[in-house]
Amino acid sequence: MTMLGETTHDAMVLARSVGYYRNRRPILADVNLTIATGGRWVLLGPNGVGKSTLLEMIAMRTYPNVGELRVFGDRTVAGSDPERRRTRVTIVSAAFGHNIGSGMNPLTVVVSGIPRGTKDSADEAYEKVYAMMRRLGIAYLAGKQWRNLSEGERTRVMISRALVSPANLLIFDEPTTGLDLGGRETVLRELSALASRGDERTMLLVTHQVEASPPDSTISR
Repeated sequence: MTMLGETTHDAMVLARSVGYYRNRRPILADVNLTIATGGRWVLLGPNGVGKSTLLEMIAMRTYPNVGELRVFGDRTVAGSDPERRRTRVTIVSAAFGHNIGSGMNPLTVVVSGIPRGTKDSADEAYEKVYAMMRRLGIAYLAGKQWRNLSEGERTRVMISRALVSPANLLIFDEPTTGLDLGGRETVLRELSALASRGDERTMLLVTHQVEASPPDSTISR
């Protein structure tokens, strides 16, 4: 599998012949990938080819056992990545949603995307969170419980959490799953608006549907 961006100079993510085996079974093999800093990238491919595993490796939650993977210029090696480097990546996925407590307030989930110690005061953080939830049409979820949310509502909560975070790399794994047509259009419009608002963060979106890609993105297959 070869997926190359435009350049390896100052690449945010660089994979060379990366592979991943689990119980001697190949999950990924020969992945070559370059993601330049500041771009909008879409990784397009059918289900079951290891896209989510690749994202977990880029987010430094899993590590390749074949080849070389560099994120922010440094090679990722199990046990050697400081937590501060991981916080520079935020990932939106169904797996992350499964780790959220059933009684959690969606507002608290979104606020947790802003780490402690940032320059924002508590009032500023909540103002930012409410603004993002309004843009994604989920301000009404504040005060509810995670267990009572639909799949689409959970997805939009997790996207809101990612967008308020200070992470340098935003990863979205099938972000329109479970959304109705209106919800999907809202999410794609918000992701497309990042560049117009001067947001220079790098975005990587993974999907198996080309129509679920923001229109201004670079697509790799």
